[in-house]
Amino acid sequence: MISLSVYRIVQELLTNSLKHAQATEILIQINTEEDELVIQYEDDGIGFDQSNLKRKGMGLENIRSRVNYMHGSISIESENAMGMAVMIRIKYQ
Repeated sequence: MISLSVYRIVQELLTNSLKHAQATEILIQINTEEDELVIQYEDDGIGFDQSNLKRKGMGLENIRSRVNYMHGSISIESENAMGMAVMIRIKYQ
């Protein structure tokens, strides 16, 4: 189940970067640290101002929901014209 959820999360991140952010470079790293799976994702897209989002995208909400379901944590950093960076940590069961 974790494998499928991680696949769907990465798929959604890629879709957002290519469809909305107009990214030309994307970095994805998946590692383990002690008892956690760590996903680091970065793109060089147009980014967005998190404090000024008029409507949350369903894509980001789906990602947050999947991470929460697996009792993980997620942090998203983005600014206009600065791309996006996402860090996801999921504990092994």
